[in-house]
Amino acid sequence: MKRFVAVVMMFVCLAFSMALVGCGQTKDKEPEPYTKMMKSIEDENIDHAYEFADFVIQDFSDSKYVYNAYLIKNMVLCSKMELETFKLDFLTQGTDNLSTYLVDQNDLDDLEAYIKKSIEQSKKLGEPFDETLEYLLDHYDDAEKVKLIFSEEGKNNVFYAENDMQALSFFSSVGYPVPTETEMYGNDQENIVKLFNTIKTGNGASEGFTYPGYFYIAATMCSNDDLVKKVCNKIIEITENDKYNVYRLDAEKYLKSLKN
Repeated sequence: MKRFVAVVMMFVCLAFSMALVGCGQTKDKEPEPYTKMMKSIEDENIDHAYEFADFVIQDFSDSKYVYNAYLIKNMVLCSKMELETFKLDFLTQGTDNLSTYLVDQNDLDDLEAYIKKSIEQSKKLGEPFDETLEYLLDHYDDAEKVKLIFSEEGKNNVFYAENDMQALSFFSSVGYPVPTETEMYGNDQENIVKLFNTIKTGNGASEGFTYPGYFYIAATMCSNDDLVKKVCNKIIEITENDKYNVYRLDAEKYLKSLKN
């Protein structure tokens, strides 16, 4: 009888141990939307990546995958904001160089509409961009993170403004012709993907994607000086033991420019 009880207890303990191990495996298992988020990035479908990042944040809020989900959301928003920044820069330069004798009122109306649309789009993207960036800065030190490893897909499909926005680039130089609506918006999705790929590969840096490098790109997209300062100070903090880090030096210069 005693032997029977001992055997039963042994099986109970074994079952309990296996249950604990199973719970641990479930907790540490990569969430399905996170897997799909990374696959979407590999497939260069960044809008889907953004959606899956939201699912990770909403449905797995206490997991170690949340920080990366916020990072991907911010990178997507940053890519879209960069595109609008390029458009505005080209349009502004072209307007300054405008060949007035070659354009008519319709061209001027189009220019005004293009500029207005880019400003509105930048403002629309700015709020979620700032919110997700604040999260990344506030939780950089205390968040449990999973190392973010991007696949090699897309490393050659990166953004070159003069090539990928030829009509806008030409207009910026000579002030004519005013880009058509198709030239303004026809390649937006493709260019956003290329900008995202450029960011994820660290703008071609040999070390690839790094937090100091990405945070510096994000700082250039901020319209809020207080947030810019916060980003730059975080870059300086996390490169404390890398005195000559190029992004640390750039962040220090950026902070000085804000004080002047």
